[in-house]
Amino acid sequence: MKKNNLGQRFINVGCGAHPIKGWINYDFNFFIFFSKVRIIREILNRLKCIPNGYKIFMDQVINENIKFANAGKHIPEKDNSVHVIYSSHMLEHLDSEETEVFLSESKRILVNDGIIRIVVPDFEKLINNYQKNKNPQKFIEDSCLSGEKPKTLIKKIQYIVQGHGWHFCMYNRKSIIELFKKHGFSNIKVIPPGETMISQTEGLDLYAHENSSLYLEANC
Repeated sequence: MKKNNLGQRFINVGCGAHPIKGWINYDFNFFIFFSKVRIIREILNRLKCIPNGYKIFMDQVINENIKFANAGKHIPEKDNSVHVIYSSHMLEHLDSEETEVFLSESKRILVNDGIIRIVVPDFEKLINNYQKNKNPQKFIEDSCLSGEKPKTLIKKIQYIVQGHGWHFCMYNRKSIIELFKKHGFSNIKVIPPGETMISQTEGLDLYAHENSSLYLEANC
C-alpha cells in the first residue's frame, strides 16, 4: 500500500496528464490498459494517427503508475483508508447520477476528518465573462457544454474509446456547497487559490486553473 511520508494515503482522482508524484493517481482513460501491455504500447507509439498527447500519457502511466478508475461508478479504495482526495476539473464531467456516486464513494473511503479538495470551473466567472464580451459562441467554447463533432474516422474511434470532454454539470459557490452538505461533509469551505487544509502539498498545484475555478475543501 503506497503512503506518503506521514504514513497517510493521498489520492488524485481524474489526474489526466497531471499526476502528482508520490500520490496514488487515478484516471478514466482506456489508454491506461493499452500502455501496460508493452507490445500494444509500442505499436500505438509508432502509429502516426495516434495524437502525441496519448503517447505522452502512456509514458506517464508507466512512469507514475497511473491506475484506472471510473469515479462515477466506483473508486477502488477500501473503506476508511484514504486521508486526502484531490480532484481537479473532473467533477463537472460527471452527470448527476455519477456525481452522487462519486461523493458517496468519497465518503466511504475517507477516514474520519479526512480531507477532500475539489477544483471545478466557476460558472459565475463564465457568466461575468459573457456579460463583458457578449459572445455566445465563446461562452459555449469556454464552458465546454458542447464540442466539435467527430467527423474523421480517427476522431470517431477516439470518441468510441474515450468519449468526449464535455461538461454535464456546472457549479457556483452556492450550488457546490449545497451539494457537499447534502452528502454529509463538514467544515465545507470555498477557499482562495493557494490555501488548503492539506498538510503535505509537495507536487500539488494549489493554483490550478486559477483564473476560471472554484476551490472547495471539506472534511468527511
